[in-house]
Amino acid sequence: MVGDVRRLTPAAERITMANNLNRNKLRREFEHEEAWWNC
Repeated sequence: MVGDVRRLTPAAERITMANNLNRNKLRREFEHEEAWWNC
């Protein structure tokens, strides 16, 4: 059980990091669009 969790954790962390990167990218694009519309 512990071995399974330890083996699955890196994959989960990679997925989480990928999701965070995508979220930050979308947020930057959204803020850029917002700034463009505010002009």
